[in-house]
Amino acid sequence: MRRYARHLVLEEIGAAGQERLARSRVVVVGLGALGGHIALHLARSGVGYIRIIDHDIVEEENLQRQVLYDEGDVRAGLPKAHAAARRLASVNSSIKIDPRIATLRPDNATMLLSDCDIVLDGTDNLETRFLINDFCLNYGVPWVFGAVLATSGLVAPIVPHRTPCLRCIFRQIPPSAVLPTCQTYGVLNTAPALIAALQSTLAYRILLGKFPEQKLLFVDIWKPSFFDVKIAKWEECPACVKKEFGFLKGNR
Repeated sequence: MRRYARHLVLEEIGAAGQERLARSRVVVVGLGALGGHIALHLARSGVGYIRIIDHDIVEEENLQRQVLYDEGDVRAGLPKAHAAARRLASVNSSIKIDPRIATLRPDNATMLLSDCDIVLDGTDNLETRFLINDFCLNYGVPWVFGAVLATSGLVAPIVPHRTPCLRCIFRQIPPSAVLPTCQTYGVLNTAPALIAALQSTLAYRILLGKFPEQKLLFVDIWKPSFFDVKIAKWEECPACVKKEFGFLKGNR
């Protein structure tokens, strides 16, 4: 436990909390800028089991903001899941890293997301996030939403039976043609680091049973500015109210 000395004396975690983190099982979906920072935080904090999911290979343009990879990974054309697993194991060899080269879909969501205590969102599209939302509501698993664009980002904890869900926040998927993306708007490399740190901290709180209030946090790291909005449950929500789970069933 010497590795975690600064956690052991931290009032918010302590020895009991550190032991609880060591028993925790976490899934990180997406290993780009957000997911990479999240996985690194989890590994350094001593979370005992981390399943990491991504289908991409490492590319040169990733290196501007994605902390788990280097130029050797680009030259080798490594899958992100394998490169990330190697890096995380070098950071903390005492934990279990479970890499999965896969795209999360309705037909594999149960296999990829099952048997975990929390899911962390490192994805880059609302449809996959709605799928995570459906799975987590259906199986009673907490998850933490995060998103980044340009210099700003969003974060929200979603805990079944305690908080509103992602469909209460975003009621529909806008047409892809009108959605801004990092490819067209860019992303400041410090923005994912901040959003991922907030997501990871919310995950620690949930894993330790210290559930946060449901708020959608808006951050602009360039200004900088922070503000949050309390989210109310949508009484017609097809997910957390009606439990239709169309994204999990593959019919939206």
